[in-house]
Amino acid sequence: MYEMRQLEIPPSFMALYTRHGRPSAAREVVEARYEACEDLAHGVAGFCSTQAADDDGGRSAILLRCHAGLLLTPQTLSAAEAGWVTGRTAELLEWDTPPLPDATDDAD
Repeated sequence: MYEMRQLEIPPSFMALYTRHGRPSAAREVVEARYEACEDLAHGVAGFCSTQAADDDGGRSAILLRCHAGLLLTPQTLSAAEAGWVTGRTAELLEWDTPPLPDATDDAD
């Protein structure tokens, strides 16, 4: 039997897969990517909260280090997804999201 399942994907994530107001990927792909990124954000939030207890560098620095780490495997996570995961992590921790470096900055 076919199981109908649709996650409620937040607009901030849907924007990663929308071009000119139209979806740029199949719904199943977006759902799978969202689930992976949401799970990752929860894991990163746990790591960041531990780091905050042990680190005097500040919350922004911790999030920026995590964001840099997420960018190390572009075959796993796109730069846009890494930015979303970082923002979602900050949201889960109730921290301010620091300004993230533009993914095109490294292209020069």
